[in-house]
Amino acid sequence: MNKLYEINQLSALLQVSVPTLYRWVHQKKIPYIKLGGKLRFDVEAINNYILQNSVSIR
Repeated sequence: MNKLYEINQLSALLQVSVPTLYRWVHQKKIPYIKLGGKLRFDVEAINNYILQNSVSIR
């Protein structure tokens, strides 16, 4: 089982606000898991999301 981030942990990691993360979840822009009504974020899925959304330079 992979480690799961809580929303505050992911907010600090990505340096974006908690409301921004909630908006991304609502818009289904970021992978998430809902456990017991609380949002969790799989570390591996988030790392893949970051890699897929990275812009490479020439």
